[in-house]
Amino acid sequence: AYVITASQPERTPLDVKDLVYTTSLENGEPLQQLFFTTLERQYSDLDATSLSHFHWLFLAPSDEGWEMVFMFSAIDAENEVMLPPRDSSQGSVGQAVQRWLTDCKAEAIAVE
Repeated sequence: AYVITASQPERTPLDVKDLVYTTSLENGEPLQQLFFTTLERQYSDLDATSLSHFHWLFLAPSDEGWEMVFMFSAIDAENEVMLPPRDSSQGSVGQAVQRWLTDCKAEAIAVE
């Protein structure tokens, strides 16, 4: 499978305030929500299936930079009904975001 990032800025913010998750920091400020899309193509034999993954990333500022608080993702497969968002904080994309943030804090990646 191959994954690329794409953008769809018109997506509606995910409302999680009534769920178990907190959307406010200890100081009362709301978490920052970032939306992004990844496009995945899976190959089997001669068939290719395209999947759009919609991600809602919730971030909080820290002394060292940004911290991922949690992330939700939903899958939209071609010609199928979009599945509801699920907690994907520990999934492959969530782990990639955490590693990227760690690299940014260590200044291994130039941040503008």
